[in-house]
Amino acid sequence: MTSWFNRTFRNQVLVFSRGPVPSDYVGRWEVVRVPTREDLTSEQYDALIAEEGALINSLLEREFSLNGIMWLALVDGNIAGYAWSRRYDGNRGWYVKLNPDDVIVLATVTFVAYRGRGLMSDLVLTAIREEVPSHGRAYIDCKAWNVPAIKYIERSGFERIQYDSSSQG
Repeated sequence: MTSWFNRTFRNQVLVFSRGPVPSDYVGRWEVVRVPTREDLTSEQYDALIAEEGALINSLLEREFSLNGIMWLALVDGNIAGYAWSRRYDGNRGWYVKLNPDDVIVLATVTFVAYRGRGLMSDLVLTAIREEVPSHGRAYIDCKAWNVPAIKYIERSGFERIQYDSSSQG
């Protein structure tokens, strides 16, 4: 059963796109932009380690080395989730053709205690408002089986543009 599931669903990726977010958009939750590893405070780092474990270190290293920007969602001053954004740099392939002003949103995580509050929609829309110029687009992908992610992505104004059954994602 597991191998059938993996062959059928694990590698199926949905790709979504949307335009810029209006500059007057204000979400319900506090969102903090962390552009470099040096900008991540020791308190924020400790909170990420407590929630995600030491595996967060490889994600931090990889994404910051690729000029990724980390976005933290805060609830009552506590980190409730995070996401990354990366401006297209022309060197790496992706599921669809990207332009220089396009931004990819990736690695979105809402911590269990904060799920179901619309937090990730606010975080992603804030990141797009800050990073995507008026003539750019934002892109995001997720596994086809991840129904909660699909719901927040569509609620955030993204439209499904592609389905990919390769293992790239």
